[in-house]
Amino acid sequence: ETLQPATVTTAPETTTKPVVNEYIGPLTEEDIAKYKINIARLETTSEPDGALDFTLTGTVGQQNYGVVNAQGNVGKYQLNGIVLNKLGYVTNVLNANGESTPPSNSKLADDTVWTGKGGLTSVANFLGNAESQETVMDEWTRNNYKELLAKGVITSSTDKKVILGYLSASHSDGTDRALALKNGKDFQDGFGKTTTDLY
Repeated sequence: ETLQPATVTTAPETTTKPVVNEYIGPLTEEDIAKYKINIARLETTSEPDGALDFTLTGTVGQQNYGVVNAQGNVGKYQLNGIVLNKLGYVTNVLNANGESTPPSNSKLADDTVWTGKGGLTSVANFLGNAESQETVMDEWTRNNYKELLAKGVITSSTDKKVILGYLSASHSDGTDRALALKNGKDFQDGFGKTTTDLY
């Protein structure tokens, strides 16, 4: 389930590195691996330091790839329709007003919304594919890092811990919440967690 760097270190600098070995700004591969463990622990366990257990699929409250929570967020990193749409894995749908919007989480169960990107053609396919979930999470983290830079929330020389904090605050809802925090506004979600808590 975990990709190993193997011979990548001997490749010329101009060679495109595999996704999991790509550094994100000043963050090392080890930094990102630790970040992902913490996001998975936060998203799919009820205990802050819950033991890692990827064998318990489909059970809310454990870190695993097959989980769907009560809000319909999917997989180890509890991604939603908005995130999967932004990354191109699912298409827009028409809402009740006839407007084109990202699909709701419940709509993810409809195979027709899946674009086939990365070989993902259904929510069942997504939930059953650990490697794809890791790839999607890496892509989402890179997307948020680039947006945080573009919005001026961070710079490439910002302290690593601060960058990771803003990435954590951006994980579930995107970077707008992190930008608001940077500007002194702390929001509380429906579960009582503030942006500062996520940070």
